Amino acid sequence: MTSGFESPSTIAGRRSRAGMSAEMTTNLTSVLIRRRAPAELLVAAGLLVLGFGARLTATLKGSGLDGIMYYDEGVNFAAALGLVHGQLPYRDFLFLHPPGIVLALAPFAALAQLTSDASGFVVARLCFMIIGGVNAVLVARFLLPSGRVAAVLGGAVYAIFWPAIYSERTVMLQVLANTCLLVSLIAISPAEDPPTKRRLLISGVLLGLGTVIKIWGFLPLLVLFGWVLVRFDLRRAWLLLLGAMASATAVCLPFFVAAPERMWEMVVRDQLRRVPTNSSMIERLTDILGLGHLPLRVTPLLVVALMAALGGVVLAWRDTQARPGVLLLVALVAMLLLTPTWFSHYAALTAPVIAITA
Repeated sequence: MTSGFESPSTIAGRRSRAGMSAEMTTNLTSVLIRRRAPAELLVAAGLLVLGFGARLTATLKGSGLDGIMYYDEGVNFAAALGLVHGQLPYRDFLFLHPPGIVLALAPFAALAQLTSDASGFVVARLCFMIIGGVNAVLVARFLLPSGRVAAVLGGAVYAIFWPAIYSERTVMLQVLANTCLLVSLIAISPAEDPPTKRRLLISGVLLGLGTVIKIWGFLPLLVLFGWVLVRFDLRRAWLLLLGAMASATAVCLPFFVAAPERMWEMVVRDQLRRVPTNSSMIERLTDILGLGHLPLRVTPLLVVALMAALGGVVLAWRDTQARPGVLLLVALVAMLLLTPTWFSHYAALTAPVIAITA
């Protein structure tokens, strides 16, 4: 017969067993984390190598590390060379983009002064290829809350997706613009939880930096501002905008003060007045979907790719984590279809959100 009361020794024994159980659970969790971390690092390293290798292979099979690929890459590097010699874009020479890429290439231009222009340019190319591989890892990191399969698949798609390879094998604007966009998305994820003030500011800072690399970065900023506003609240949306304004001002203000009218004309007004190119919507969609490098642009293949992309958008929208990427995909594709000018490397702007949707 029991009295219904436990003796002090029984209570102490139960507490001791509970403490041991909690300690065992903690130890088991730490072991699982230690095992999981090397696996994730190994996957990240694999995606980095895959992305870098794809870009390097495409370069070596083309014009080589020191060959000419695009007109813009020479313009970007020459602008950085001018900067390290004391010349400012807009004030001293023509430059039709924001100054972000000039500042990013300045260390390589300085290296060129110690070695040669060709050496500095090759090192810059190799570093941008590495950043392209990093972008594949960032896609995987963003998708990790949706599952490991989604993360690995998305990172692998980005690593070998032709529009990304096409632009990220040399010193083009899209490489760094995609990095800024992906880090900003990671900063405000997972999408189910309200991001902290710090994460919102970081995301805004990166979106602002993306805008001062390529002016089209204003559209992702607008889309994510609307996403945070609708998903959370106005206060958090303003924090995102505040971070973007702070970073964009810090980068652009010195150049604007040196030549306000000329900078406005080149970066904004001249972009709006660009002469249209003779490119059809089919050609643009073919490039965006990664089919532009094929020897034959078969219309049935494009139709199948479009159907797969539309199905992917519908399915991806069911995952809250992917919804900002889906919104960005729709907005960026619409912009690329409507812009008066078209060059194949523009398609790289949609590569991160296509990989996320995939």
